[in-house]
Amino acid sequence: MLRAMSVVVILAASMHCAAAQSAKPHSPHEIAEASRLLAEKREACRLEAKAQNLSAYQRRKYRLACLKR
Repeated sequence: MLRAMSVVVILAASMHCAAAQSAKPHSPHEIAEASRLLAEKREACRLEAKAQNLSAYQRRKYRLACLKR
């Protein structure tokens, strides 16, 4: 029983890793697009934090949380 559960966990983990690796951009065009999207998200989070009139530390903390969403 324990061995069967461990096999299921290992298979699920390997499938998750395979799915995560396939999402990584490979061509220069895909890398540029991913970089552009990240920059746009970073800028949107920065503007949201600025609009809330937070202190510098609070803005940084907000931006990091915003990027994880």
